[in-house]
This record gives sequence, structure tokens and C-alpha cells, in this order.
Amino acid sequence: MCTTPQVPKRIYTLEELRLNRIEPEKMLAPKDESLNRVRNIAQGAALAGLAAFAWAVGFDTSKVLGATLAGLFVISADQVSACIRLTTCMVAAES
Repeated sequence: MCTTPQVPKRIYTLEELRLNRIEPEKMLAPKDESLNRVRNIAQGAALAGLAAFAWAVGFDTSKVLGATLAGLFVISADQVSACIRLTTCMVAAES
């Protein structure tokens, strides 16, 4: 079932792992990037929608700048919250 040799739970040094021919990078959880593309497309669609709305309503430059800054704040808040969730999950998994 598992092709990697089972290792007792304790803290090993990299030298010990290499001495036993164990590749430490294979013990890491795979990086999940499956939703990154979807999120980026959704963010681009939101920005395009905002630009179309600004053009249709006839916003002046200051209103467009304000709406753009608000949109950038929401996008960056999403990125920060995703990072915080990831860090929290990693800490919970370690304990």
C-alpha cells in the first residue's frame, strides 16, 4: 500500500533521514493549488465587471480610483485570510 518505509514518530535530523535513505521532501503534504486558477479568474471577472460598471454609469476618475482601491482591499483581504487559514491548519496538523 505505502511505498515509503514507515518511520516511528519522533524528531529526526536531516542527516539521520539521509543516512537511512529517506527523502524528507516526500514526507511533506502535497501543495494544493487546485483553486488558485478559479480564484484568479473570479478576481479578474470582478475587476472587469467593476470596469464595465464604471464605464456604464460614467464614474469620474476619483470614484473609479476609490472603487479600485476598495476592490484591491477586498482581494488582498481574501489572500491574507487564505494565508491565515493555511497557517492555522498547518499548526493544527503538527499538534
